[in-house]
Amino acid sequence: MSARVRLRTGLGLLAGTQVVLGLWILLLPEWFWKWPWVSHLPPYSEHLLQDSGGASLASPWCCARRWRRWSGGWY
Repeated sequence: MSARVRLRTGLGLLAGTQVVLGLWILLLPEWFWKWPWVSHLPPYSEHLLQDSGGASLASPWCCARRWRRWSGGWY
């Protein structure tokens, strides 16, 4: 397996995880906040979660651009 294939696979896994996390945060912020590893953070703030969810959805877009660039498109 070439390095390019491994990198593209890693980018795909990262992008998929970020999409799921970002949609979860944006669509169900209170349910996301109830997870034990999240509720130890500062008090619940819907605005903070919307910003985090938006950032989580921006990351896959960047991964997709890099993926396309490696395959010869979207310069």
